[in-house]
Amino acid sequence: MKRHRVALLSAWLPLTAWSGNGLNLIGFGTESVFMGGADVALARDTTALNTNPAGLTSLGRRAADVFGGIAYGSDVRHLDSFGNDRNVSNRVIPIGGFGYAARLGTSGFTAGIGLFAQSGAGNVYENLTTAFGTVDTLNGLFRIARLSPGIGWQASDRLSIGASVPITYADATQKVFPGTSFLNPGKPAESFFGFDLKGARTIQPWLKLGLQYRMSDTATLGATYTHKTKLPLDGGRLVSNMGALGLGLGLVTYRSARIDGLALPREVAFGVVWEQLLTALVAG
Repeated sequence: MKRHRVALLSAWLPLTAWSGNGLNLIGFGTESVFMGGADVALARDTTALNTNPAGLTSLGRRAADVFGGIAYGSDVRHLDSFGNDRNVSNRVIPIGGFGYAARLGTSGFTAGIGLFAQSGAGNVYENLTTAFGTVDTLNGLFRIARLSPGIGWQASDRLSIGASVPITYADATQKVFPGTSFLNPGKPAESFFGFDLKGARTIQPWLKLGLQYRMSDTATLGATYTHKTKLPLDGGRLVSNMGALGLGLGLVTYRSARIDGLALPREVAFGVVWEQLLTALVAG
């Protein structure tokens, strides 16, 4: 059985750009999302497992959270010279998860576990006119979920350090004009065979380290380091449309298809929180 590799394509031309972090959402949970990644030095719920595991030590004896939400594509379009001007069909992307943390006796350690998931990131365009005179579908969807066990240690009254080892599951599906097949005998390189890819997935561990240092009664410094994690997606099933006139092979199935080039980035983050300002903002 042959092993085949395919490239995960993206095909969208957004007119408006919003802040993001590649495949990894900046925040989960209401407070973390609205702070846009600025909560490295602040931890008031179990999403600290996702932002800075050192913050687990500030949660008290026990803490539990459940959170959910949606990401909405406000104006993501595909515009090209073949007369296409289409909005994405999948405007709503659900996100959600949970977290639980508990202090381990009087040891100064707090352990926790959390799930952080996003579903269907990517774009779906339907009824696009292709360069070969057909009307077809173009999409690429990516899902990712992280089960994150972690631990924080209050080393002193001022210093806390922590680590989490997220176990990441990711999968992808892709359709690149699956109903289109065109053979150019004179210029074979200009031939095109649409395809439908499903079932490519991976499970990968990675590492996040963090610290928080209380510089004064009102100011806290936070810092994190996150290791880069490659996400090679294996085990996909690719169906290629080779039914073009002159070729006539119909739908050809390739197993063990692989998508390369995806990764969660290496990250270094710093933050400072001034509690008097934070209190004023909350009160206002």
